[in-house]
Amino acid sequence: MKGILKIMLAAVFVFGATLTYAQNKKMRHENKEQKMDEYFEQLKTELNLTVEQEEQLKEIFEERNEKMKSQRPSKEEMADMDEAARKEAKMQQMKMREQSSAEMKERVSGILDEEQLAKFKTMAEEHKLEMKERHQHRKMHGEQQHRTMDGGDMHQHEDGKEHNH
Repeated sequence: MKGILKIMLAAVFVFGATLTYAQNKKMRHENKEQKMDEYFEQLKTELNLTVEQEEQLKEIFEERNEKMKSQRPSKEEMADMDEAARKEAKMQQMKMREQSSAEMKERVSGILDEEQLAKFKTMAEEHKLEMKERHQHRKMHGEQQHRTMDGGDMHQHEDGKEHNH
């Protein structure tokens, strides 16, 4: 009887852990989409975009995101690589990201007027710094130990300590 109880408890634990992992993964994906939507809303507001400019920029951003997704190796592919191959893949990704950003900026410059473009460049630099800080934080604290809560502002580490950004 005790053996059955232990098996049932283990099954419940595994199911709960699997469900929690799936929910956290979905939440991270939703947070990324939400952050992109917020960034685009900020662009619309601060650059005072026309409807036409908004549609053109949205198309550019979506094309860039799809291109980046299609060129990114899957987690399974990355797991099958040795350390040197993973580093090389990450370097290639970084080069593609830089190239893609340069192409995007060139296309955007053909849509915005001079004042909007100057503001866009400033916002892009600020966004780049924010992303770099976020990356450094994750690198410092470890991706596995990091669990996001409340839309990304509050998070908790495995040791139970919570803090805001």
